[in-house]
Amino acid sequence: MTTKRSLGVMKMASYVGLIALVVGAKTRAQESEIRLDQVPKAVITATKDKFPGAEHRSAAKETEDGKTVYEMAITHKGHKMDVTFKEDGTLVSIETKLAESEVPAVVLKAVKDKHPGAKIDLIESVKKGPQLKEEADYFELHLTKADKKSVEVEVDAGGKILKSEEGAKD
Repeated sequence: MTTKRSLGVMKMASYVGLIALVVGAKTRAQESEIRLDQVPKAVITATKDKFPGAEHRSAAKETEDGKTVYEMAITHKGHKMDVTFKEDGTLVSIETKLAESEVPAVVLKAVKDKHPGAKIDLIESVKKGPQLKEEADYFELHLTKADKKSVEVEVDAGGKILKSEEGAKD
């Protein structure tokens, strides 16, 4: 009787731990899509000033490291971009979707050497900080391996792999 009860308690504790893990993961990066008229005026103004003529596709409000930021999905000069701002309009980051032909060959080579046979699903240049920059801080590539596992790889412009994170099978 005691053994069955102990097993039941252990099983319940495992479920509670799993629920806490899932809930914890969701609270780390909470993002919700919002209407453009809900975006702070400073963010709209900064977007228009830094990316004149951009088409606004959507907006999201997100909590990163306990701080609220706004991600503007725009199309600018033929590229889809996700541009993140603080509430006061300070630029945080720019993620620009790129074609393989727009990425330095050394970056593609590093990724293909590390993950041979993987399919490239998405490539973005990532620029961090409050200033508009010409050069990317790094490139982020989303891959699908032959075993259907997803991989996210960050590579600097010189071909050095900064981070490689494998996800679950789809």
